[in-house]
Amino acid sequence: MSERLGPLTATSEGLAIGDVPGRNVLLARQRIVYRDGEVALEQFSWESLERLDLKVPVTRWLHPWIGDFVLPLAFAAVAWVIEMPEPKTVSLEVSSGDLRRSFELAPHHAVGYSRTGARRAQALVRDLLGSADLRRDLDDSRSLLRQVRPPNPNW
Repeated sequence: MSERLGPLTATSEGLAIGDVPGRNVLLARQRIVYRDGEVALEQFSWESLERLDLKVPVTRWLHPWIGDFVLPLAFAAVAWVIEMPEPKTVSLEVSSGDLRRSFELAPHHAVGYSRTGARRAQALVRDLLGSADLRRDLDDSRSLLRQVRPPNPNW
């Protein structure tokens, strides 16, 4: 099982925001890469960016996987009356000077993430932008996530 914290997944290249087989952003030591799966679409150096704003939908479910299991079953029971809602997406906005880009990313959970996991992931992304020393830890992203993840493995 992969190491995760909210929408962040530890990979051999760094941290991925979003579900890696889909649209995701790789936070690597030297750069940030917007990808489709593992195919790079756009990249930025950390030094070129002034701001990263990670928007993470949160769920009211105790554990997101419960909502992912129950919601489709509930909607299947009443499919003739209402439509299943679209999954809540994660997004990352990057900016520097006149550059402003927003990337919609593939979520792991259709219902959103735990509030604690979302907040810790957002804080880590902000901290990475501000600290070249912390970005060195992206070379061992599993260890980095273990340092900031709460003891509950479902977050």
